[in-house]
Amino acid sequence: MDMQNLQFLHFFLQGLFECSSLVDIGLQHQVLLISIQSTMLFHKIILSIVVGTMFSCTSAKAQVSNFKLDLKQSKIFWKGTKNVGRSHFGFIMFSSGGLTTNASGKLDRGIFVIDMNSVKSTEHKQEKENSKIEKELKSPSFFETAKYPVAHIEVKSIMPSVKLSQFKIEGMLRIKNISHPIVFLATIKQTGAIIHANAELTITREKWGIHHEKPTSASDQFFAGIKNKLVGDEIPIRLSLVFVKK
Repeated sequence: MDMQNLQFLHFFLQGLFECSSLVDIGLQHQVLLISIQSTMLFHKIILSIVVGTMFSCTSAKAQVSNFKLDLKQSKIFWKGTKNVGRSHFGFIMFSSGGLTTNASGKLDRGIFVIDMNSVKSTEHKQEKENSKIEKELKSPSFFETAKYPVAHIEVKSIMPSVKLSQFKIEGMLRIKNISHPIVFLATIKQTGAIIHANAELTITREKWGIHHEKPTSASDQFFAGIKNKLVGDEIPIRLSLVFVKK
């Protein structure tokens, strides 16, 4: 092979080597670029998770109860209607209670525990007569407080009504471990850190198992039936509630 051909072969091989090096560099750049893009995507995913967690925590904090029921000022006023004779009336106190707000700061839920042993009769001037009624109400014939010392109200929805300061309340009432939905209107007014809420509703006695205990004999069954018929099935209730901002 002459000198001219050797020089041509030398330049040809040198060109191939340089092209191969360029290809390797290009591949290295592509690998580096893919690595950078993957790192950026990973950081975006981590950032999304962190931000989502922050918003979840914020929402959870917004659901914490921030209005506590004033147990001394809040009462449930009841009236026991009778088909014959005068009606009984009195009040019951709460063991605990409170309202929660949603993310917008508006009231939307609540939970209340009623102390059934606190039932009071205010019908008579003589305390002795009132005590008789209270004893009867706590007995197995009615609330059976030895077995069921508390009742519960769970407010699931508080929606504005047509009238100013009036709201539609939806929830569940549990008495003697028997739960039924309740719907009623309430007037809710806030002045600074204080909320006053008033409402009226009627529950049916038999629906919650509030009736004379089941008799053991035929004669007792007869008289128990008469007693149940003498007592009205409907129990009007008035709620007078005061809440204090926590």
